Amino acid sequence: MPIDPIQNQTPVQQVSNVKPKIEAKPAAETVSKADTVEISERARELARAQQAVEAASDVRADKVAELKLQIEDGTYNVPAEALADKLLDVNSDQ
Repeated sequence: MPIDPIQNQTPVQQVSNVKPKIEAKPAAETVSKADTVEISERARELARAQQAVEAASDVRADKVAELKLQIEDGTYNVPAEALADKLLDVNSDQ
């Protein structure tokens, strides 16, 4: 089957001459009101908590680094009895 050159195809020429009928409106006419943001009370509480943590000077960076290294190495071990005690303490508060 022979393939005709694209220049001889009238439908392609007709499509390339099509102009859009809808004109874009200027941006000032399409904007009806300003964007707004509402921050929930929960988000405010979290932000206050984050600020309190950042302001606390009692973070022991050396202990945190040591524990982080143990966790990454897979050598961090929590004694089962200590874990059970903590779990029972948490449940007794509820």
